[in-house]
Amino acid sequence: MNSTITAYYTEPDLIRHIYRALERFGFEGGPDRKILDPGMGTGNFYSVLPEQFQGSKLFGVELDSITGRIAKQLYPDADISIMGYEATKFEDNSFDVILGNIPFNSVKIYDRRYNDLNPYIHDYFFIKSLDLAKPGGIIAFITSKGIMDRKDESLREYIARRAEFIGAIRLPNTAFKALAGTDVTADVVFLKKRTQPIELDRANLPSWIETDLDRSKWIAYNRYFKDNPEMLMGEMVSSRNMYGNEDGTACVAPEDFDLNQHLTQAVDSLYARFTAEPDEEIEADEPEESNTEYEDAPAGTKNFTYVVRNGEIFFCEKDKLIPQPYTGMKAERIKGLCEIRTALLEVINIQSHEYDPVDLQKVQDTLNQVYDRFVAKYGAINSKGNILAFSDDDQFPLLRSIEDERKDKTGWDKSAIFTKATIRPFRQVNHADTAEDALQICLNHKLRVDLPYMSFLTGKAPQELVQELDTRIYLNPQKYYGNPLEGWELAEEYLSGHVRDKLLYARQKAAEEPELFARNVEALEEVQPEPLTPADIEVNMGAIWVPIEYYRQFMS
Repeated sequence: MNSTITAYYTEPDLIRHIYRALERFGFEGGPDRKILDPGMGTGNFYSVLPEQFQGSKLFGVELDSITGRIAKQLYPDADISIMGYEATKFEDNSFDVILGNIPFNSVKIYDRRYNDLNPYIHDYFFIKSLDLAKPGGIIAFITSKGIMDRKDESLREYIARRAEFIGAIRLPNTAFKALAGTDVTADVVFLKKRTQPIELDRANLPSWIETDLDRSKWIAYNRYFKDNPEMLMGEMVSSRNMYGNEDGTACVAPEDFDLNQHLTQAVDSLYARFTAEPDEEIEADEPEESNTEYEDAPAGTKNFTYVVRNGEIFFCEKDKLIPQPYTGMKAERIKGLCEIRTALLEVINIQSHEYDPVDLQKVQDTLNQVYDRFVAKYGAINSKGNILAFSDDDQFPLLRSIEDERKDKTGWDKSAIFTKATIRPFRQVNHADTAEDALQICLNHKLRVDLPYMSFLTGKAPQELVQELDTRIYLNPQKYYGNPLEGWELAEEYLSGHVRDKLLYARQKAAEEPELFARNVEALEEVQPEPLTPADIEVNMGAIWVPIEYYRQFMS
């Protein structure tokens, strides 16, 4: 399963409200506490972890290899597993808090333990997490509204037998739009695991298990939100799915809706008491099971790459060489591709400075020899077998780039790097006279606005550079986490795209920190598109974005 089809981004402010709820429940964190994010992406939840929780042991799971590696780089102290949640081997009753933005999709997960339940992916995350959480521990998931609104009550009954329902907050369908560009109605669901499962009284089920029909709109949604309207961040309305069927609902907030204020009030209305027992302390002289000693990687070895030493295969991670169990054809492919990579890097490195063409010819001859020998046995680098064998290596895209696919798609040929000089020698730039010059050098070398680097080039303070560049760059409040040196973008990037959403967010942040973001509001107001008039809009009969009641009025 590809994680990208089920992944959604999460607003940092929303995550902070979830952490505030945990504080209200009495969770304090610490070295004897464990937190798990089972669908962590690059680690948005851990990016805003409150200071008082930072001593906790952090765990994460991410299916996508590239995303998981990014998370490992960002949070080196966290124990992150790059695999599906169903493949993890965590012990039951081991986590104090399990939280995250779990996948939404109709994909089903196979796990022999829960095979009789045949769960969809979002159901599976609840089911497995109820086993992994400690009794008295908290589960806080952002999930699709289907968990709460689905007509089939069996999952909610399953949860109710195993956990106390603390409450839920229904988010407006624009909650994820600024970061992910998605209009999706989601819920934040809070649970506390029971000490033992209970039997439910079928004649007196908890009201949150049931859905109810709102006869004024002829839409059905969870009774909890009808009984607790303050937990609804907007108004429930009928909506259509992507196929045009009017079988859905959405939570829509009015234009002047202050989501932050209403989330604060909703969290304040939640009550629970965190009662999970802390982990037992490990004596200093008692080695932990995970303390396997690995050999240090040689200097210059890149993390997330294969290394061959004395005929054995290792994978470099956190600057350590981790032995790999591969044998047979896969092992031989990996060894051969490592040999090609070594020869290729020699060809690249020699061209990075002034060189003798004779020396370049020698290393190119070596590259041709090892490449030809490999291809004769295992086929082109871009063949399926080699891709499967070496795809975990971060430098594999570089290897794949040295082959050119034939126009008729019948095979692969060597690229120019085998016979020609293809790289201009690098010349380090250490000085820029103006802020604009520094910006151009920075964009060429780093592909982003890097104020500390520009300060090094010019000898000017970052604030002075910002003043000189003026409207050339803006601090994006959605990338700002307290460090005013990070999160800057070119005006062309910041003042384009979803500028209406950006303006709403900038106004909110400008109210909190006007010295940083007031200029953003002024600039974004200047680039707002003119509203369309009715005459500008062409509507085809059957367009799915037109509410069905307007078609009925037209036809009558």
